[in-house]
Amino acid sequence: MSDRYQKLGQEIFSKYCSAEEYGPTMLPRAPRQTYIDAYPASDVPGASFQDERQRQADYEAEVTVYRALESLTDSGLIVLHKFEFTHDQYCICDSSHVRDKKKCKKCGNKFAREGESDFLVVGNGYFVLIEVKNMTPVDKDENDVALRELVGTFRKSVLQRTKVADLIKKIDDRAIVLQFSAYPNFSKESKYQFQLSYEEKDRLNNDEMSSIIFHEDISCRRAPISSYFDEWWKNNITQVVSEKMFNLEDHEKVRN
Repeated sequence: MSDRYQKLGQEIFSKYCSAEEYGPTMLPRAPRQTYIDAYPASDVPGASFQDERQRQADYEAEVTVYRALESLTDSGLIVLHKFEFTHDQYCICDSSHVRDKKKCKKCGNKFAREGESDFLVVGNGYFVLIEVKNMTPVDKDENDVALRELVGTFRKSVLQRTKVADLIKKIDDRAIVLQFSAYPNFSKESKYQFQLSYEEKDRLNNDEMSSIIFHEDISCRRAPISSYFDEWWKNNITQVVSEKMFNLEDHEKVRN
């Protein structure tokens, strides 16, 4: 049976995973095509394509992040685009959840989706969650409604990635999970807008700001194995994971 599993795994890897000499394994090989139609830049009489254009732009933002991840030089990474899991799958990992169709509506539908992540990156002993938000800077700094909506997109992304992080922790409570929200169309020059709202509750603190990936972080150079994002990854992922692993090993020595 184990030989059969190994053979199936090799077939899946060969068909769906990239196998470059350098760089991560991308699954799927190309960005999942959630939206591929092109629409006119402006509406025409009798027809509005505003929603379609927004969905198209959202998809293109994810493609930008996909390409940035693809450019990383760490060949030990596995990048999963559009990772999803059902409530039933979550319950398998969460022994504390009592399956009761009367009390839990999702328990009555084995296909009910529990959570998803735009990108789940699996590294050597750690996981990285990235939610992508297609937002551009607010036109006017005094537009507090737009500023609150901007911060709202970040708050929503936190909820989305927290669900996936919780799943990982249910499987292994010692797992190192790093979480980020990517704004590929948002420049660092305007990042102050995340902290500009009149209400304190609608402003991000510095810790929250440090979990945002901006346009400049993922602007890839044309060199085949080099990118701005590779430098960002080394500083914000590789170094942080190394420190966490060292602290974890040190803690184990003290406990033993």
